[in-house]
Amino acid sequence: MSGNSTLLEQPQHLTMGDQALTLKVLSPEDEPAFLKLHQEVFGSAADPVWFDWKYKLGKALGMSLWHQDRMVAHCGGIPRRVLHQGVAQDDLQIGDVMVSPEWRGALARQNPFFHVSEGLYQSYLGLGKPFHMGFGFPNERHLRLAVKLGIGWHIGEVHQLRWQINADFQAAPLGWLWRDELLVENSSSLQNIVSVAWARMQQSTDSLKYSLGQRDWAQFEWRYLKRPDKQYQFVALKRPCSSECIGVAVVSAPAAPGAAMLWVDWIGSTALISKAHSMVMKLAHAQQASCVTSWASAEVENALAQTSIDLIETCAVMGVPIASNLTAEEAQHLRWWAMAGDTDFL
Repeated sequence: MSGNSTLLEQPQHLTMGDQALTLKVLSPEDEPAFLKLHQEVFGSAADPVWFDWKYKLGKALGMSLWHQDRMVAHCGGIPRRVLHQGVAQDDLQIGDVMVSPEWRGALARQNPFFHVSEGLYQSYLGLGKPFHMGFGFPNERHLRLAVKLGIGWHIGEVHQLRWQINADFQAAPLGWLWRDELLVENSSSLQNIVSVAWARMQQSTDSLKYSLGQRDWAQFEWRYLKRPDKQYQFVALKRPCSSECIGVAVVSAPAAPGAAMLWVDWIGSTALISKAHSMVMKLAHAQQASCVTSWASAEVENALAQTSIDLIETCAVMGVPIASNLTAEEAQHLRWWAMAGDTDFL
């Protein structure tokens, strides 16, 4: 990454009412305070191993606000390579936006949420900064506040789709041109399989219409294989008489019989996502799942419209910080291809 950043090189001292606060870039030694705030806000079981996975191995960034020796707010981001209509650029995926409950809503505009969010955005996003733009999947309340404060745009919704598996369920056949294969996680061929699937996804004519997060081996390995707190399964779409992989579906590891299976991602031609759906439903039925759920941006949902979706509900919204190097109109016209795997928490 190149360009000059206005990154805070020294902590910035602020006053809110009669409280003295410090705004600074997150550093490795802040891990205990970060994890304490994460637990307080999200009720999570995030631990030092998870922190290392995301903020060290994943090279995530953060801006934190402190009252004395206590972190009271934080806004983070993960570097993400994104293909926008086939043109690759470095973007920042916003996450870990959190404010201690007792500090929420403080002092209207000049509140902790504003300081950590705007501090991160102005340091890292925009022309001449390390990242062209930011994007994220916040809840509606967070994004509504960002819009009200004039630091973010609302650009769309993400829906959770559900397909029920009843007693008389039968998966849609793949057809004689296709076969599915459950992959072994530690297989020596997995890297090549994923690399071929990602190459096919990039070459897909439909993919050139979208803003599409990179799904190469490095991203796949970090997101799915090295994550310490979740387990996934991988199913390959292949031709009957060939070992070459056409695409890879990522799903959650099996839980107890009757639990839902989360369809996390699809790496392959976007035009073949209905075949991926058939593979996932077949596996879910075999593993006695009660249903399959998936997160889907509007473009993914449209591609799955003919798959007899049982339930559609809003699970997140999509936001773009105003500090990004694009106009409001350009942000609204981005056609995101996003699934659960594009988050960092599912």
